[in-house]
Amino acid sequence: MPSILRLLALTSLVLLAHWCTAADDSVAPADPLGKMAEKQPPPAPAPAPAKGAVTPTVNTVWLAELRAFCAEHQWAIVEQGKGNLRAMLIAGATVADFDKGLTLGNQALDGLEAWTGGQIIFTTKAPKPEDIYWICIFATPDQVTAWIDRMRTKGLSGPPIGDDLMKKLLAFPGARTYFTHVAHIGPIFQNFAVYCGSCMGMDGYYQARGIYRGPTWMREGMAAELQRTLCQKILCTTIAYEEKGFPMSESWARDVAKLIKAGDRQVRPATELMRLKLDSLANVQYQQMWSLCSFVRSISGAKKGADNKFFRLIESTASGTDSDVAMKAIFKLVDPAFSKSWCEWAAGQK
Repeated sequence: MPSILRLLALTSLVLLAHWCTAADDSVAPADPLGKMAEKQPPPAPAPAPAKGAVTPTVNTVWLAELRAFCAEHQWAIVEQGKGNLRAMLIAGATVADFDKGLTLGNQALDGLEAWTGGQIIFTTKAPKPEDIYWICIFATPDQVTAWIDRMRTKGLSGPPIGDDLMKKLLAFPGARTYFTHVAHIGPIFQNFAVYCGSCMGMDGYYQARGIYRGPTWMREGMAAELQRTLCQKILCTTIAYEEKGFPMSESWARDVAKLIKAGDRQVRPATELMRLKLDSLANVQYQQMWSLCSFVRSISGAKKGADNKFFRLIESTASGTDSDVAMKAIFKLVDPAFSKSWCEWAAGQK
């Protein structure tokens, strides 16, 4: 990969850069190809729901504070879009391919709905204001830095960690919100919007059930698969790894197939991939998590309603069940047979 894509070894959550992990924190910067990374304390969480209860994730607190902050600085906010995913252009921010990006971001949420049985989990025909997903785009990096300071003052985000990667990366999520600036996403807004739609949708589902971030292999896998499906390329990822000797190409399917066919020792068992966090993760393992997620979705069928197997997997892990335990219960798959089935499928992908 080009040297400019050399990624920071961080913790998870992505976007054109890289973000936080399944129980990690959230931030992401943008480089020209959209690789991002993050390692930040999670936003101040709402009280966890009681066991078995669901407390819907809403954007209310974050947007109220954002509007007050912008009003103090006399920065105009222009709201764009009419779907479940919309955007706020702040202080004169402009983005290329804007309308197309919002369309694809909404299609990503529609994809989550379709793949989980069409149960109105991630979208609705007439979303309430508090349920809308917002991509909040500042005009300059300095404005994002000032917003980070404001969030910390108001308790919406934790204190800085180490080198304060949050301020280095300047791209991160809140509750049904995602914050960044024009230079970070300009060249790849279509992929970015798809990534945001998928991640905010998945995060909202888990957070409503008291889990800050769902299993990395599914969160990242779905965001990557929806980009592959809708944009034909995967440019935005949540990564916290360093480049290894096996560079990623534009065809992740071929990359994974090549590893498997070569018997490369970097290929990990399915159960291990499901347990990985983004800390110190090799790029080849990130690709394998995507491939594994795509395989599981491919064998999930297209059943409507609560019996949809992929939905049952998400539902089970959102209740605190480990992914491998949920796979055994729902799909009757355990290692080594699980890994064998996935590898046979992945070796044939192009």
